[in-house]
Amino acid sequence: SVTVQDAGGDHAGDVVLFDSDTDIAVVRTEGLSGEPLRLSTEELERGAGGATLGFPGGGGLDTHEAAVQDQYNARGLDIYGRSTVTRQVYELRSPVREGDSGGPFVLPNGRVAGVVFAASTTNSETGYALTGAEVADEVQDGIDSPGPVQTGGCTH
Repeated sequence: SVTVQDAGGDHAGDVVLFDSDTDIAVVRTEGLSGEPLRLSTEELERGAGGATLGFPGGGGLDTHEAAVQDQYNARGLDIYGRSTVTRQVYELRSPVREGDSGGPFVLPNGRVAGVVFAASTTNSETGYALTGAEVADEVQDGIDSPGPVQTGGCTH
C-alpha cells in the first residue's frame, strides 16, 4: 500500500505510472492540503541554484542547498540491472543520502527542476537528479492514467 503524508495527515495513494528505466513512479491521491508543485522542463545553466529535499534514513524532511554543476545524458542500467538506458541528468553540488531518492530538486520560484536519484560514489557533496524534461512524459502519463498499475518486484 502507498500512503502520502502532508500537514493534514495520511492519504491513501495509488501508483498510476511506473517506469523501470527512469525509476519513476507517479502516485495519485486526494485531499492534500497544498497545491501541487509545478514541473520546470527548461534546461538549467551551470550554477543555477535551488534545493534538494528528502527523507534520509527514513527520518524527517531534510533540505540542502543545491547548484547545477553540469547537465548531460548518463548511460546506466535500469533498476533491475537488465538493460542499458540513457537518462538526462543534472549533476548537483548537493549531498544526497539514502532516502533522498525521489525527492525534488526545487528552484527558488518553487518549480521542480528534477528528481533526485543518486549520490556520487567519490564525492559526498555531489548528487544527481533526473531533469524535469526527462520525467515530464512520465508525469503527464501518470496524470492521464485511468487507474493503478503494478510496480514489479522490489530489488532493495
